[in-house]
Amino acid sequence: MNNKKKILILTAAFRAIGSGHLQRSKILKKNLLKLKYKTEILCFNKKNRKKIFNYLNYATKNDINVILDFSNKFFFYNNFFLKNLTKNINNSKKKILIIDSLGKDFLRKFLKTKKLIDIVPYFLKKKRNKFQYSGPKYFVFNEDLKSITNRNISKIKNILISFGGSDLKNSTIKFTKFLLKNFHNIKVKVIIGSYFNKKQIKDIKKLKKKNKNLSISSFKDNFFENINKADMIITSTGLTKYELCLTNRHIIVYSDNMNNYIINKNFEKKNITINLSFKDNNKKLKDIMYDLINNPNIFNHKIKNRKNFFDFNAPKRILSIIKKNEE
Repeated sequence: MNNKKKILILTAAFRAIGSGHLQRSKILKKNLLKLKYKTEILCFNKKNRKKIFNYLNYATKNDINVILDFSNKFFFYNNFFLKNLTKNINNSKKKILIIDSLGKDFLRKFLKTKKLIDIVPYFLKKKRNKFQYSGPKYFVFNEDLKSITNRNISKIKNILISFGGSDLKNSTIKFTKFLLKNFHNIKVKVIIGSYFNKKQIKDIKKLKKKNKNLSISSFKDNFFENINKADMIITSTGLTKYELCLTNRHIIVYSDNMNNYIINKNFEKKNITINLSFKDNNKKLKDIMYDLINNPNIFNHKIKNRKNFFDFNAPKRILSIIKKNEE
């Protein structure tokens, strides 16, 4: 297989950024392998950084396609990475694709390079440069989502709470306590993320001992089976909310800080999820949740709207960009 059909995906996963980018890279790799492109993933950490940049240097000099999939936070916290990435990009024979990590064009402006192709799988107001491909049509979805049944939900009986791999603001505990206190007939299941700390897990287990309506599941368990059993899902503004938009489940997205609040405004404008935020006081939260739980039909139009924005064809679209980059 020639180098034009080789792809290196560089990503990272740890508590500060969660595991969503690594999971997406794995799904993308699986799809690219199906499309006959030999694909390898390297997950960045402090211990293997020297090895990774040796490999990245080899890839950029030998006409191997490189995809970066990182959180914005990662770049701000890793000067070593930025310094070495700049060197590799400038020496590269072709442009490097970067998924997700635009921010306000931070990386492009910081590196002062024209050798990046930005793939931004989110709703954006306008295109920022001619090397940008944007919109949820570039969001890489796990095909296991096709196993979720689109059953009619006439009554909310089971609520799933999933705040990603880390939940740095402890929103899981907040919503679990809130639901158990105010909705006694609702069964609540909590997903414990792979980067939850010991205190978070201890607090959740303590709540479980006191309430028979609460159950716990690990993120390593069958996440899609948990979605299948849920009528409503409360989640963060991270990558999971995109996946949930390929289901007919009732989705509530909670923004725990101002940055996430701004990011999620686009979902509100497109009318595809119910949105709550740290700005909402307990009374408002209770009123909104009571209305949603007792009036499931509120979601019907939102579920219908999602079909206009999301599909499973992102890997093919990304591959077409790679092929164009090879010309």
